[in-house]
Amino acid sequence: MIEILVSFLESGVLPLGLGGVFAVGLLQEVIIFVPSTLTLLTTGFLFLTDVYGSKHLIDFTQLVVVASFGITIGTLFLYSLAFYLGRPLITKWGRLLGIGWQDVEKIEQKFSQTTKDEVALFFLRAVPFTPNSVVSAFAGLFQVNLKKYLLITFSGTLIRSSILIFIGSQVGHLYREYAEIFNKFENVILLIMVLVLVVYLIMRKRSYVKI
Repeated sequence: MIEILVSFLESGVLPLGLGGVFAVGLLQEVIIFVPSTLTLLTTGFLFLTDVYGSKHLIDFTQLVVVASFGITIGTLFLYSLAFYLGRPLITKWGRLLGIGWQDVEKIEQKFSQTTKDEVALFFLRAVPFTPNSVVSAFAGLFQVNLKKYLLITFSGTLIRSSILIFIGSQVGHLYREYAEIFNKFENVILLIMVLVLVVYLIMRKRSYVKI
C-alpha cells in the first residue's frame, strides 16, 4: 500500500506544487486509511531535496503552513460527521454499551469548565503518532467549539507537520522506511485507544465507573 501511495504522491502531487500539498493534506483526513505520516514525510522529501531537480524546491515554511491548512480543513469531515450524527447514534445504540447522550454531555461540561480540552486537543494534534481521525471524531462528538477547534487543530498541526516534513527532508530515500515505522506506532496508539475505550465501557456498564 505504501508503495502505491508513494507512486501517486510522486507522480500526482509533485507537478502541482503547493496546490498538490494542500490537496493531499485535505484528502488524507477524508480518506482515513491514508497514513498522515507518510504524506508529510514524502512532502519533505519531494520538495526540500533536489532529487527531482531544483525547480521543484519550495520553502520549508510554505510547505508546513499549506500542508497544515489542508489537514485542518480535511479534519472537518469527520468532525462534522461526529458532531451531527453522534447524538442520534448514541441515543439509538448507546444503551447497548451502557451509555447515553447525557453521559457525553456530562463529560463535555466537565472539560468545558477548564482548559483541559484545549491542552489535550493541541497535544494530540502536535504528536506525530496520534491518529488524526480519532481526534477529529472525538472533538466532533463532544462538540468542541468550531472556532476553538480550528485554531487549536491548525496550531498543533503546524508542529506535527514541521517535525515530519523536516525528517522527510533529512533522511533521503529512507523516508519510506521511516513512514512504515511511524505508521506502526500510529496503529499501536490507535489500538491502545480502542482498548482503553472498551475497558472503560465495560467498567461503565458494570457501574464501576461513574461520570
